[in-house]
Amino acid sequence: MELEESSHLPSSFEKLKITSPMSPSAPAIIPRPQISSCPL
Repeated sequence: MELEESSHLPSSFEKLKITSPMSPSAPAIIPRPQISSCPL
């Protein structure tokens, strides 16, 4: 399942950036475990 989450990570980030690139809430939407797995 970790692999699937990793695959969806980029999509989520891209969608968040496209939706609101200057929104401080964007990164907060992503679960903490995912952020820890893929530090940007």
